[in-house]
Amino acid sequence: MGNTSSCSPSNSSSGVVKILAPFTGTLEVFSKPIKTSQIVSQNSGLFITDSTLLQIGHRVTAVSPDEFLRPRRHLYLLLPTDMLYSVLTHEELALISEKAAEILNENRHNHLKKIFRRRNSSSVKDDNHHHDHGGVEIRETLEEKVLYESKYGSWRPGLETIVES
Repeated sequence: MGNTSSCSPSNSSSGVVKILAPFTGTLEVFSKPIKTSQIVSQNSGLFITDSTLLQIGHRVTAVSPDEFLRPRRHLYLLLPTDMLYSVLTHEELALISEKAAEILNENRHNHLKKIFRRRNSSSVKDDNHHHDHGGVEIRETLEEKVLYESKYGSWRPGLETIVES
């Protein structure tokens, strides 16, 4: 009676800490909470921010060095220190979003998620078209776009409202 198991599917990605470095092309996955200072000490010139706190027109803030990064459904980002406390622009968010989506799509098919720590390098392109984002319209926040594309791919069904008379 009381010993029945739940029928809800398990989500293996909810119990890991994901730290994405969009400009270096790396994704680090930890199965246990890790202190921010440990990651920052290994990556000079970079800081960690919470992807859910990124908003266009607002300052980019860092996670406290004493804080433990907890397993969540969203990403932590490892960004260059020149972005710290700067006001986030449409172009910067579009660039971060594009690079993050590329890295997550490359790592989506990796079946080694059970390993304690994994670090994968992707090919970071230095073409000029990756830096020219004039006129790019941002319709979603970074977290929504990256998480949606990493989970479901980039295709979205077209839904129309049915008007009843």
